[in-house]
Amino acid sequence: FKERYLGTAVAKEIYKIKKVGTIAGCAVTKGVMKDDSLFRLYRNNIQIHEGKISSLKHYQNDVKEVKAGMECGIGFKDFNDIRIDDIIEAFEMYEIERKL
Repeated sequence: FKERYLGTAVAKEIYKIKKVGTIAGCAVTKGVMKDDSLFRLYRNNIQIHEGKISSLKHYQNDVKEVKAGMECGIGFKDFNDIRIDDIIEAFEMYEIERKL
């Protein structure tokens, strides 16, 4: 498997929603954020968590991807400890064929 970088977002606001968890209001700074991608969370340049994005919204609408320069809401699967100014880096894993 190989990793492909997708994009970076910065958490600008944090929302706590009952029965859902914590949602980060983010601004996408580089690349693109996809709803089915994996993510790494950095705080003070130290990796805090690695996991999967559970939801991606642009205003109230569920979207497949959000491009650089736009704002979005990101929900994380099994993770709620996010703070303002945390950096979210999205990536995806893809399989490479073996060569003989």
